[in-house]
Amino acid sequence: MTTSLRNSEPHSRERDIACVAVDEEGALCFTDMKSRQVWKMDSDGLSVHAGKGQQGATDGSALLAEFSQPYGICCEGRTQYVTDASTGCVKLVSPLDGTTEFLKHLGDLYRNFGVHLKGQNAIDASLVDAKTCLQYRISRAT
Repeated sequence: MTTSLRNSEPHSRERDIACVAVDEEGALCFTDMKSRQVWKMDSDGLSVHAGKGQQGATDGSALLAEFSQPYGICCEGRTQYVTDASTGCVKLVSPLDGTTEFLKHLGDLYRNFGVHLKGQNAIDASLVDAKTCLQYRISRAT
Protein backbone atom coordinates (compact mmCIF):
# COMPACT_ATOMS: atom_id res chain seq x y z
CA MET A 1 0.00 0.00 0.00
CA THR A 2 1.24 3.48 -0.89
CA THR A 3 0.13 6.67 0.83
CA SER A 4 -0.90 9.17 -1.84
CA LEU A 5 -2.19 12.10 0.21
CA ARG A 6 -1.70 13.05 3.83
CA ASN A 7 -3.37 15.88 5.68
CA SER A 8 -0.12 16.89 7.35
CA GLU A 9 1.88 17.37 4.15
CA PRO A 10 2.53 20.96 3.01
CA HIS A 11 0.51 20.61 -0.22
CA SER A 12 -2.55 19.46 1.73
CA ARG A 13 -2.84 22.91 3.36
CA GLU A 14 -3.46 24.31 -0.11
CA ARG A 15 -6.52 22.11 -0.54
CA ASP A 16 -9.84 21.53 1.17
CA ILE A 17 -10.51 17.92 0.22
CA ALA A 18 -14.12 17.01 0.90
CA CYS A 19 -14.49 13.57 -0.68
CA VAL A 20 -12.34 10.93 -2.42
CA ALA A 21 -13.38 8.17 -4.83
CA VAL A 22 -11.52 5.66 -7.00
CA ASP A 23 -12.33 5.34 -10.71
CA GLU A 24 -12.30 2.13 -12.78
CA GLU A 25 -8.63 2.63 -13.69
CA GLY A 26 -7.60 2.89 -10.01
CA ALA A 27 -7.02 6.66 -10.04
CA LEU A 28 -7.98 8.74 -7.03
CA CYS A 29 -10.52 11.44 -7.82
CA PHE A 30 -11.24 14.06 -5.19
CA THR A 31 -13.17 17.27 -4.74
CA ASP A 32 -11.29 20.35 -3.59
CA MET A 33 -13.60 23.02 -2.20
CA LYS A 34 -10.78 25.56 -1.91
CA SER A 35 -9.81 25.50 -5.60
CA ARG A 36 -13.40 24.69 -6.73
CA GLN A 37 -12.09 21.82 -8.84
CA VAL A 38 -12.06 18.05 -9.14
CA TRP A 39 -8.57 16.58 -9.11
CA LYS A 40 -7.26 13.24 -10.29
CA MET A 41 -4.18 11.40 -9.07
CA ASP A 42 -2.99 8.53 -11.21
CA SER A 43 0.33 7.03 -12.32
CA ASP A 44 1.04 10.24 -14.30
CA GLY A 45 0.71 12.37 -11.17
CA LEU A 46 -1.78 14.96 -9.93
CA SER A 47 -3.88 16.97 -12.38
CA VAL A 48 -7.09 19.00 -12.58
CA HIS A 49 -9.82 16.72 -13.84
CA ALA A 50 -12.75 19.18 -13.93
CA GLY A 51 -13.50 22.79 -13.14
CA LYS A 52 -11.75 25.99 -14.14
CA GLY A 53 -11.32 27.16 -10.56
CA GLN A 54 -13.84 30.00 -10.63
CA GLN A 55 -16.97 30.10 -8.51
CA GLY A 56 -20.14 29.50 -10.48
CA ALA A 57 -22.52 26.91 -11.82
CA THR A 58 -21.71 27.02 -15.53
CA ASP A 59 -21.86 23.70 -17.35
CA GLY A 60 -19.49 22.86 -20.15
CA SER A 61 -16.52 20.69 -20.96
CA ALA A 62 -14.66 19.32 -17.96
CA LEU A 63 -12.06 22.08 -17.73
CA LEU A 64 -14.52 24.91 -18.50
CA ALA A 65 -17.23 23.90 -16.04
CA GLU A 66 -17.60 25.86 -12.81
CA PHE A 67 -18.29 24.70 -9.27
CA SER A 68 -19.19 26.80 -6.24
CA GLN A 69 -18.52 24.21 -3.57
CA PRO A 70 -17.72 20.77 -5.03
CA TYR A 71 -18.34 18.33 -2.24
CA GLY A 72 -19.27 14.71 -2.93
CA ILE A 73 -17.92 12.51 -5.70
CA CYS A 74 -18.85 9.08 -6.98
CA CYS A 75 -17.13 7.21 -9.80
CA GLU A 76 -18.99 4.83 -12.10
CA GLY A 77 -16.79 3.51 -14.88
CA ARG A 78 -15.03 6.49 -16.46
CA THR A 79 -17.76 8.91 -15.36
CA GLN A 80 -17.80 10.94 -12.14
CA TYR A 81 -20.85 12.44 -10.44
CA VAL A 82 -19.95 15.52 -8.39
CA THR A 83 -22.29 17.23 -5.95
CA ASP A 84 -22.06 20.98 -5.49
CA ALA A 85 -23.16 21.79 -1.95
CA SER A 86 -23.68 25.48 -2.66
CA THR A 87 -25.83 25.20 -5.79
CA GLY A 88 -27.59 21.93 -4.95
CA CYS A 89 -26.53 20.44 -8.29
CA VAL A 90 -25.12 17.09 -9.30
CA LYS A 91 -22.69 17.50 -12.20
CA LEU A 92 -21.71 14.74 -14.57
CA VAL A 93 -18.04 14.59 -15.59
CA SER A 94 -17.79 12.32 -18.60
CA PRO A 95 -15.02 11.54 -21.09
CA LEU A 96 -17.61 11.55 -23.88
CA ASP A 97 -17.55 14.69 -26.03
CA GLY A 98 -20.88 16.42 -26.40
CA THR A 99 -22.48 14.93 -23.28
CA THR A 100 -23.32 18.33 -21.80
CA GLU A 101 -24.96 19.58 -24.99
CA PHE A 102 -26.91 16.34 -25.41
CA LEU A 103 -28.27 16.56 -21.87
CA LYS A 104 -29.22 20.23 -22.35
CA HIS A 105 -31.17 19.36 -25.51
CA LEU A 106 -32.80 16.41 -23.79
CA GLY A 107 -33.87 18.74 -20.98
CA ASP A 108 -35.32 21.14 -23.57
CA LEU A 109 -37.37 18.30 -25.06
CA TYR A 110 -38.63 17.29 -21.62
CA ARG A 111 -39.60 20.87 -20.78
CA ASN A 112 -41.31 21.45 -24.14
CA PHE A 113 -43.35 18.26 -23.95
CA GLY A 114 -43.93 18.17 -20.19
CA VAL A 115 -42.36 14.73 -19.77
CA HIS A 116 -40.95 15.42 -16.29
CA LEU A 117 -44.04 17.12 -14.93
CA LYS A 118 -46.00 14.08 -13.75
CA GLY A 119 -49.05 15.22 -11.84
CA GLN A 120 -48.48 18.86 -12.74
CA ASN A 121 -49.78 21.12 -15.46
CA ALA A 122 -47.48 21.07 -18.45
CA ILE A 123 -46.85 24.14 -20.58
CA ASP A 124 -48.61 23.75 -23.90
CA ALA A 125 -46.15 23.90 -26.80
CA SER A 126 -46.66 22.94 -30.39
CA LEU A 127 -44.19 20.89 -32.36
CA VAL A 128 -43.22 24.08 -34.20
CA ASP A 129 -42.52 25.82 -30.86
CA ALA A 130 -40.39 22.88 -29.70
CA LYS A 131 -38.47 22.82 -32.98
CA THR A 132 -37.85 26.57 -32.79
CA CYS A 133 -36.63 26.30 -29.21
CA LEU A 134 -34.24 23.44 -30.07
CA GLN A 135 -32.90 25.25 -33.15
CA TYR A 136 -32.24 28.32 -31.02
CA ARG A 137 -30.38 26.25 -28.38
CA ILE A 138 -28.34 24.45 -31.04
CA SER A 139 -27.41 27.74 -32.75
CA ARG A 140 -26.17 29.12 -29.40
CA ALA A 141 -24.09 26.00 -28.76
CA THR A 142 -22.21 26.15 -32.06
